[in-house]
Amino acid sequence: MGLLGRGFGLGLHKYDPSRFKSAYFLDVSDAQYNPLDPEEIVAGIHSARNPGFYGIAKFRNESMVAGVETHYKWGGYELYVDAENEHLYVATGRNIVEVRDLGDLRFIKKYELPVSGVVGLALDSENRIWFISNSLYGLE
Repeated sequence: MGLLGRGFGLGLHKYDPSRFKSAYFLDVSDAQYNPLDPEEIVAGIHSARNPGFYGIAKFRNESMVAGVETHYKWGGYELYVDAENEHLYVATGRNIVEVRDLGDLRFIKKYELPVSGVVGLALDSENRIWFISNSLYGLE
């Protein structure tokens, strides 16, 4: 993915974000193809505009087509694509799981879970959330 040359910022986590004004993100934590559109990549990002915080971006043809920033601290969290409902489930490192629209990344709802440190998740055939928690390193 040749995004660095386009000013988006892949791998810029080693640098001062103020030196790269056009960078939208500093690093990527999780990236996967959109199963509804294999030309599209959905990724968790380390925001350049709000360093230290997590965001989500979508890329198509080496261009960013959508991006959102969250108020959750940056971490290596996993995304889960629910292709059937066209939703994106976002682990936050806390006890919150966000549900976003897979098309435009707009916020739909959040689930508050009884444990902190949720770093990965999936849905089963009955739409139950299964999650991985690392409460030792979870953020509160």
